[in-house]
Amino acid sequence: MKSKTSSQSFLRAIIVIFVVEVLVLIYRSFTYLSKYRCYNFSLYLQDDQPTNIFDTYRNMTKKSYSALRKIKHDFPTYSDSAGIGFFFDQSISIGEAIICIFLLSCFVYFCYNRKGCCSSFFYIIAPIICLCSSIGTIIQNINIVPQEDIDKEILDDYLKNYLNKLYYGKKKKLIICAITVIVSIIVQIVLLIMHIRSNSRNDNNKPDTVKEFVSPTEDNNNDYKVLV
Repeated sequence: MKSKTSSQSFLRAIIVIFVVEVLVLIYRSFTYLSKYRCYNFSLYLQDDQPTNIFDTYRNMTKKSYSALRKIKHDFPTYSDSAGIGFFFDQSISIGEAIICIFLLSCFVYFCYNRKGCCSSFFYIIAPIICLCSSIGTIIQNINIVPQEDIDKEILDDYLKNYLNKLYYGKKKKLIICAITVIVSIIVQIVLLIMHIRSNSRNDNNKPDTVKEFVSPTEDNNNDYKVLV
């Protein structure tokens, strides 16, 4: 009975972690797409626009110019033919979250129902896909242009606020989300192993033979024959 209770506790913990993973994956996707909600600021970083930071501050140092050019690549470059590229970028971000959530759902389902023939497949493929996705997010956002590289004269309140929110803040959130998913996956795998072992002990503790069922009527008839 104690082993069965432990198995159920492991399963509940796996489900709770799954809920956390789903929320983090959704939040990560929306955080990544936040760069598309700053149209005017994106244009401000493009040197081919009528009003841009490079024309406004023509006397900026080469270090500052290089830093802003690198930051610019993290924001959409709007042009007449840019719609298709943006559509694919946003679709991939949303699709990645949906695929990870689907695989994790299958992972949790087969933790609950071990009789499925595909359980081993999802035990392996779901963590691998989610880990690769999170590691890719970290690699993509680990390189950050130091704010110190930008001239103080250029770093006014407008630029500073948007960079803190949509560049430095966004990258930090994406990395935290990725690390959270990685840790959750590792904990989930450990819980899965403990859950499987607990169920194996339950199966081994079951009796090999089942006592034959005797109906009350048959039992009474046997007692009557003995008395006669």
